[in-house]
Amino acid sequence: MDNEGINQILQYLDKIGEKLGIGTEKIWPWLVRQVYIDVFISLVFLLVSSISLYTLFRYAIAHWKYPSQNEDVQWYSITENDHQPLWGIILILFAIIWASALILFLSDGFGFLNPEYYALQKLLSNFKSK
Repeated sequence: MDNEGINQILQYLDKIGEKLGIGTEKIWPWLVRQVYIDVFISLVFLLVSSISLYTLFRYAIAHWKYPSQNEDVQWYSITENDHQPLWGIILILFAIIWASALILFLSDGFGFLNPEYYALQKLLSNFKSK
């Protein structure tokens, strides 16, 4: 990156600092901390979606595999023919949610390795879009 690009980034940070009423030297640590927060949020989203998908999958397999154990409680049985497509669709939707959580984590998760680089990348992406 040339000096002109770096000067533009520093001017951009100065403008942000002026709007917030603080100096540029305080903005950079906030941006780096925000990378950690983004990684943590994507990790929590991945864990919650993984646990939900696993639980739902185990529930569905148990009811499809052992339908005779659920004869006394018919209102939540998923082994009936009219409920099987619905549960299949629900499982597919949860799988799609899990896949998007995995992609989000993979895109943000490497921020733990080099948070300054990812903070700079996010700053540059905001700078390029304007």
